[in-house]
Amino acid sequence: MALATGCFYTVVLNEDGRLFSSGNNSNGCLSQGTRVHERRFVSIARKNTRFAAIKAGLQHWLALDEDGRLWGCGSNFHGQLGLGQETLETLCLSLVPLLTLGGQRVHSLSVGLAHSIICTSSGRIFATGCNTEGQLGTGDFTRRSEFVAVHGGSDAKLQCRASLGPCSLAAGGWHSLVIDPEGNVWTWGSSHRSQRRAGAPVLGLRPAPRINLNIQGCSVVAPSLHAPSRAPLLLPLLLSHNIPLPRVH
Repeated sequence: MALATGCFYTVVLNEDGRLFSSGNNSNGCLSQGTRVHERRFVSIARKNTRFAAIKAGLQHWLALDEDGRLWGCGSNFHGQLGLGQETLETLCLSLVPLLTLGGQRVHSLSVGLAHSIICTSSGRIFATGCNTEGQLGTGDFTRRSEFVAVHGGSDAKLQCRASLGPCSLAAGGWHSLVIDPEGNVWTWGSSHRSQRRAGAPVLGLRPAPRINLNIQGCSVVAPSLHAPSRAPLLLPLLLSHNIPLPRVH
């Protein structure tokens, strides 16, 4: 069970693997095939598909089904759904399957303000969408319309360690974080408000190790700033265990 919230909309995943949505639908985030707002939760019908995880950004959200397939809905203005160049600056009004990455199963996912990152079951990390602050970890500021591999520096240490097993991911408004299987935290993107650590460079275009937490079974969280302006907020690094959520019928 899980909840995900974006800009005036909410998506709920119940214990049966079904999805529900409510709220503002200007960008099609309710996955009803329309842009009509809903005051109550409505079902997102997908026959023969059980979902396991959901993550929401400002105007888009991703879902992961039990077979490791990735789905997406909402705005693709910055390429954050990874649907390809021809779909840039468009809206996806219904939940659709995204690119398959050569048949690789997706293990974990996270969504920022307008970018998305995923980790496959083999430990490979990919990102797509807005990249104005280097939040995709590709070594540049160019936005991507398809999921591309995140670089691990010149010696590819991140990808090497990630290959030991799936990673925990977190995407903030303009930065991203990863915990590798050995407990190392890797960060990249904006550090204007010290999101990554005190004294860190303003921009990290490639993943860089910050601290070894030496912990197991936890996840890293980087809250997105769900507002159109860059308010002077500190986006803290939080560690939390999964919390049971109420069932939605």
